[in-house]
Amino acid sequence: MFNKIKEFEECVVKLTTSLDLDEIVAQLLVAAGFSSVEIIAQSSIETIKRIEGFNEDIAQAIQTRALIKHNEENAKTL
Repeated sequence: MFNKIKEFEECVVKLTTSLDLDEIVAQLLVAAGFSSVEIIAQSSIETIKRIEGFNEDIAQAIQTRALIKHNEENAKTL
């Protein structure tokens, strides 16, 4: 149980810092299974906006941030 909580908190911190999100937004994403920048970047806006409290504008903004960050990380490995 403790490991799950620690893993959840680590994912929240990573999304908060990587995507410049409020902690509650990151918590909602992680609780819905979006635990990494890569997962968010590869998800559709339709899927992201299914999270309660999210609309298309919020989903678009989050996905755009994730795509930019994901592309930056991939460019560093080339």
